[in-house]
Amino acid sequence: MRILIVDDDDSIRDYLIIVLENLLDSLDIIECTSSQEALKLVSADPYFQLIISDYDMPGGNGDQLYLGLKERNYEIPFLLHSSRSLEEIPTLTKIKSMSKDFFYIQKGLALNQFESALQSLAPFKGQAPLLNYKRVRIYFFLRFSKSLCDVYIKLNDQKYIKFIHKDDAFDSSQIKRILEKNVEYLYITDQDYLEFAVSLVKQPFLLQTQDMTPEDRIKSSQMMLQHMAMTTGLTRSVLSMAERNIELVMMEAADLDQLSKLLNQLRARQDYNYDHAYLLCYFCCVLCDALGWQTRRSREKLCFASLFHDITLKDPDLSFIQRIDDQRLVQFSPDEIQEYKSHPQQSASLLGELAESYPQVDQIVEQHHERPDGSGFPKGLKAHQLQPMSCLFIVCHALVSEMYKLDFDKTLYPKMMKDLKLQYNLGHFQKIVEKLEDVLLKVSSVKTN
Repeated sequence: MRILIVDDDDSIRDYLIIVLENLLDSLDIIECTSSQEALKLVSADPYFQLIISDYDMPGGNGDQLYLGLKERNYEIPFLLHSSRSLEEIPTLTKIKSMSKDFFYIQKGLALNQFESALQSLAPFKGQAPLLNYKRVRIYFFLRFSKSLCDVYIKLNDQKYIKFIHKDDAFDSSQIKRILEKNVEYLYITDQDYLEFAVSLVKQPFLLQTQDMTPEDRIKSSQMMLQHMAMTTGLTRSVLSMAERNIELVMMEAADLDQLSKLLNQLRARQDYNYDHAYLLCYFCCVLCDALGWQTRRSREKLCFASLFHDITLKDPDLSFIQRIDDQRLVQFSPDEIQEYKSHPQQSASLLGELAESYPQVDQIVEQHHERPDGSGFPKGLKAHQLQPMSCLFIVCHALVSEMYKLDFDKTLYPKMMKDLKLQYNLGHFQKIVEKLEDVLLKVSSVKTN
């Protein structure tokens, strides 16, 4: 099934892709960010079986896109996916009452409600759904030793065999054996996927058994994170260099009163906050060296910033959100939203012990959600107002977030790099992104025009 997704919000497009890929097999999904771009795409290649569009977009709203398609005599089923209700927009109410190929689903539905709504639409009827399993990246199993549900290996589209039984313990050697066979996913049933509210940042059906020591937990987490980082082409020797810097920073933090408490807090989490902090350290160290900023102090500043930049966020799902206008924020309480908005400054304020030995770390942390065009927060700074070290950190932060959104699927990295180059194309950012593409992704032969 060939689908065009039109939405100017990256996170919404990513969400739609994840949902669709878990609903249907044999998908070809094209993305764009405006009605004008969508009309050009359809004019050049009209063989889409469904268009999913937002309403409020720059360069023309969703109703204008639908009417523009009709003016050009394109009979393509159209799904409006908007936070607005139909009653708010009279033109849409009229269109829906008169059109058999116009559909509507409101944003903000729970995952199971959204999937059910999609499957009930005419364009999805008759499509062969995926079998009743959801995939989970195999890397995540490296850090755990027990599953609360059955886990399967996929042999083909019709056959799945049980690999781990519910409530059974397993060890990393089992996972490593199938990793060596280039298995990328394990599977759980739809029912378990929904029951445990699995997401890209949470795998609550997996547990660590009591016989795992703290050292075992850290070691298994590092193994998992190394596998994730190596999807970009980083070698074990490069990762070992980065890990030496991380160890030095952790040793120094352990000797400081406030930071030692924060470090213990981070280590105890073993969730997305810990994982993306560690991955950030990897990429910051490698990119720092590639740019010729090869002083130990520079790498250590970036490692400190990586470890503590989100330390005040309690919910890992908040750490996964990158923009203050991300519509997923509506799922959180007013207190949690305020916590998110203030966390760059709050986290920076906890790093006072580093001010003398490592000046600029607090600034890097405070600025990690700023953007080249001034659309970031907390201060809305633009590219020319940001120091090179902050720019490097912002780019690596975006990289790690995008890798998670893509579920570490390296076949999607070329498009990821193209998007990053478009977003970070001003001031110091431009050179940093070019070096990122050149150094980190060259082993995977990922190069964009």
